[in-house]
Amino acid sequence: MDLVDIANQNFHMTWGTFRASTESTLTEHFDTASVVSHFQLSAPTNVKEFCVYHQQPKKYTHDIPKTKSGQKSQFFEVAIELSFFEKIYTPDSRFLDTMHKQLLLTTSTASPFRATITPAMKALISDIGTHNYKGHLMSVYLEIKTMELFLMQIQEMDRQTSLKKCQLSSYDVACLHDAKNFIEQHFNQSISIVGLAQQVGINQTKLKAGFKELFGNTVFGFIRDLQMEKARHLLLDEKRYVGEVADIVGYKHAHHFAAAFKRKYGILPSELKSNYCHTNR
Repeated sequence: MDLVDIANQNFHMTWGTFRASTESTLTEHFDTASVVSHFQLSAPTNVKEFCVYHQQPKKYTHDIPKTKSGQKSQFFEVAIELSFFEKIYTPDSRFLDTMHKQLLLTTSTASPFRATITPAMKALISDIGTHNYKGHLMSVYLEIKTMELFLMQIQEMDRQTSLKKCQLSSYDVACLHDAKNFIEQHFNQSISIVGLAQQVGINQTKLKAGFKELFGNTVFGFIRDLQMEKARHLLLDEKRYVGEVADIVGYKHAHHFAAAFKRKYGILPSELKSNYCHTNR
């Protein structure tokens, strides 16, 4: 087992690399109560997840799974002291609010919060482990990155909480991603909720509610955003005429397109071109 530790007054980081011919445990100890995030970066299974839990100041153990011959497994862990966590807390986050309520208990026996590690989290952890800062600048850098990583975790936890509230299965989530991909390829065509639901194999209710929870936008809001982004590109970068752009992005009538464009950007498409020319003289 190879361990690398970095600590300051607000957090404690640990990187671990191991090979284990049998299942074993890792024992650690913190002097103060903390909110601990444990990232399983590589493991015998394909599941790469992180968990967040409240740890009292005592010894605790991690299960170390058996690895295949010659195979390495890696984890990353960061423990944030409670005083630092209190500065982050806001009831606007369902995850933080639930975690905060657990911290008010004398002893917390609740199960850890678990979620999948996103590519952005993994990239950030890699950056943390390969920085070139030293001394005080290293401490400042690591504190900023620790906050950024924890914000990513909060976002992912809240997203999963929303999905559970909608009672979306893994199949539903896959269908919703298919719906998003379909829209991205056909946003300039006529798309209906009924037709889209049939296309990806999900019912209309889950399509509407699940799409909003998963992607933060309604189906038709997402379509309009794609249309307007494409229209802006065509107007500015390709110097297309307004009527031509309206037709390309799927509007039968140019005045309907102009109204939608103004709702999005605050100006008419014809004004966009003239404003751009004026500011670049």
